[in-house]
Amino acid sequence: MKNIQCYTCGKMGGLSFEEYSEWRNEITDRLKRRCDDNVNLTVINPPEFFNFEMDVSSYTNTEIYEFEMRAVRESDFIIANLNYNDSIGTSHELAVACENRIPVIALVDDKKVSSIHPFDLECVSKICNTMDDLVDYISYYYLV
Repeated sequence: MKNIQCYTCGKMGGLSFEEYSEWRNEITDRLKRRCDDNVNLTVINPPEFFNFEMDVSSYTNTEIYEFEMRAVRESDFIIANLNYNDSIGTSHELAVACENRIPVIALVDDKKVSSIHPFDLECVSKICNTMDDLVDYISYYYLV
């Protein structure tokens, strides 16, 4: 059995739970359907651990940061939704992935690529403009 871990990063602050969860859940479902019987895919979705619309006062910022950065470092690849490109947290996650040579596959509308900070783009291994393209790419290169 091949164990593969993926981390989903993208803006959460200022978005509704649905906005920051829906795309993650859809990608997770689609990728898991593509896995062969010999692949055990674990997808880390931060909203499953921390819902910022609810009271998170029991967690310190340090605890959340360390959890997310550890999940990035332990992943085989990262999926980054860069359609909202003003997230400091996402930039941190991309930098940690890059520093640890973890591939980042980004989902970003073609019209928005030019508005992404060049440092964030330097951390991205592959840009996919649609969820279909992203799922196909990951299935072919990482779930085999």
